[in-house]
Amino acid sequence: MATVPSRQALERGDVTLVALDPVNDENASRWMFAQARGHIVFNSIGLHYEHWVQRLVRYPEDQALQVEVVAEQARCVLDGRWVWLDVVLCLAVRVHVGGDAVDIVDAGVFHGGTLYIPAGETSGEPVRQVSDFTDEHEQFMGGDLDADREALADLIRHLRCVDPKDTLDSLLQELKLEKYPLLHGKTFRLTVGAAPLAHSVELVD
Repeated sequence: MATVPSRQALERGDVTLVALDPVNDENASRWMFAQARGHIVFNSIGLHYEHWVQRLVRYPEDQALQVEVVAEQARCVLDGRWVWLDVVLCLAVRVHVGGDAVDIVDAGVFHGGTLYIPAGETSGEPVRQVSDFTDEHEQFMGGDLDADREALADLIRHLRCVDPKDTLDSLLQELKLEKYPLLHGKTFRLTVGAAPLAHSVELVD
């Protein structure tokens, strides 16, 4: 159970209360900023407008927002089952809200149709910022969520590979070539081109 901050802690500024709309693809970056800064999302509905806590609540939805990439490393398109969007891998994501800023290094940030992935994110969970995976009939598409989360995790892993052999090993594991007896014990020479038709495979005796 979360600890309720004291009035003294709130008035000293040790804890910051913020009011945010329910998370969606428009304000996901503001939620990630609040999480990174350790802010508490506060809902004042039902609370008297003259209650002492009201004057301490901040409203980041009303403040200017800027998302900045720190040391971009790669970019690609995630062609998922449910979501399709640009993905940018970087060292960190710097989010500015009003006059404050924070560098996020361990969680993705979705903003402006692009999903920014810092160095510490490998899980694929940021697809949840892009969509609630609910169709027009209010049915939760759990299978699509799982597929897109796995697809993003795979994309991150592939884009972060820096060793050619390790990259190829990773891809071969996914192909499960051991299921094809015809290939057992065979040696091939593979040349990878810049397009699918530019690849070539030669059987080596």
